[in-house]
Amino acid sequence: MDRLANMIRVLQQLQRLLPISATLADVADVLACSGAECGAESRLEDVIQHLVGEHIAAQLAQRPTRRTHQVDLEVAA
Repeated sequence: MDRLANMIRVLQQLQRLLPISATLADVADVLACSGAECGAESRLEDVIQHLVGEHIAAQLAQRPTRRTHQVDLEVAA
């Protein structure tokens, strides 16, 4: 009974976070991608930290450098 109650709680939490149209296949896909990238035995906290690090690195890579921004302003002037 505890396993069933836990499963219900987890699915309800996911339902709150995902769009109404989300399916179990969508959830399975996210888990499969995370498992493939980080390993199926990885702790959730470690997976989250890894993904946050990748996201921040991608955002920083897209930002223009201060020098590039200065050059753009000088060219515009």
